[in-house]
Amino acid sequence: MVGSVTVIFCIIAFVFGVLQIVLFFKLWKMTDNISQITSKYLSDNNAAILKDLLLEGRADDAANVIIKQLVAQLKTDIIGTYSTKEERRAQIARSIDVAKEKLVLINKLDSMPKHLESMEKFVDYYNNLQKLFNHN
Repeated sequence: MVGSVTVIFCIIAFVFGVLQIVLFFKLWKMTDNISQITSKYLSDNNAAILKDLLLEGRADDAANVIIKQLVAQLKTDIIGTYSTKEERRAQIARSIDVAKEKLVLINKLDSMPKHLESMEKFVDYYNNLQKLFNHN
């Protein structure tokens, strides 16, 4: 009787342990995708904010939102997983182009900061920032 209870307890404990390990890896995988989830919800919210600002005639504020959205996207692009440096640079260029298109639509392309005007300028600027902050 005692032996069979011990065997049943061991089986239950083993199954519970395996399920805990599976749960751990599922949670780990979910936390890796948090930047994608965050950018999705922020971009949905930004679209509503942009629409409201433009309806109110506040194009300057809308341009600032677009630039902030671009900076957030560039942060995601920098830390993203890419197989080559060229892939990362292409994604950065796409993000900048999307922001430029939005700014052109609201006639505020001139509000784009100089270091965000092209992928090359941004990469140079970012590399200089890295040198500045890693130069302790």
